[in-house]
Amino acid sequence: MSVGNVLGFPLGECVAKFDNTAVSKAFSNQSLYTHQGQSSALYRVTWYVCLTKAASISSWIGGVNGFQITYNPSEPGVPVTSPANPISTGQYNTPGVTVGSGVVMCAVVPGSIIGFSFGYASSGTPAVYSIHVRVEYLGDSTPFYS
Repeated sequence: MSVGNVLGFPLGECVAKFDNTAVSKAFSNQSLYTHQGQSSALYRVTWYVCLTKAASISSWIGGVNGFQITYNPSEPGVPVTSPANPISTGQYNTPGVTVGSGVVMCAVVPGSIIGFSFGYASSGTPAVYSIHVRVEYLGDSTPFYS
């Protein structure tokens, strides 16, 4: 049995997903989800990528920065981009071996859009990869005082 919350989602519920299995490009601030709550909330963004077709010369899925999310934080300040998270398998052009995954957390204000960027570089016949992203609601981040 899941614990409910003000948005009506059980805690840990997947509220948004992005799946593409034939990608030959980078993503820049691709919108994932807009927080609809009345107060700030915590979200977990998980991602997985896998090279499915090698480039004829070379490729580097994830590029220099890898997977990053952008959002408006619950703490006062400017919009945030998560730290760079490049894929460092050492096998940048081997299907099924060039994989990456990770988890990024964010605390967002009402109306904040959670978006992602993911790099890509390829030469010759383009490399192809799959990408899967999930956004999970982890609850209201307003402090409790007793």
